[in-house]
Amino acid sequence: MRRVFVSVLLLMLIGGAIVGGALRVEKGDYIIGKETLSPDVSAIIVVHDVTRMEADTKSLSYFLRHLEKHETVYYHVHDSALYSELAVGERVTIQPEGYTMLSSPVQKVAKTIIRHD
Repeated sequence: MRRVFVSVLLLMLIGGAIVGGALRVEKGDYIIGKETLSPDVSAIIVVHDVTRMEADTKSLSYFLRHLEKHETVYYHVHDSALYSELAVGERVTIQPEGYTMLSSPVQKVAKTIIRHD
């Protein structure tokens, strides 16, 4: 009887570890909006280090109100074809140019955009 109990307990622990690993939430940088700031400047709005669920369910105003938790950046995209292809909800990694525009929210120029979806 004790052997059966130990076996069942072991199976439950292993199963829980497998399910727990599958449910691990990966954070990333997600596009939560797109805007044309002027006739020459198009920007994607990216929130850094959030889950896909947060990116899909929370609004730009939420992220801007909670700047201490989430960095929200307007990235200027000079390539109009790439800008058109990028989609809200897409996970990206962005390498910015070497400077940041002092504004609120922060604005940077995207040097390289890596798409993960």
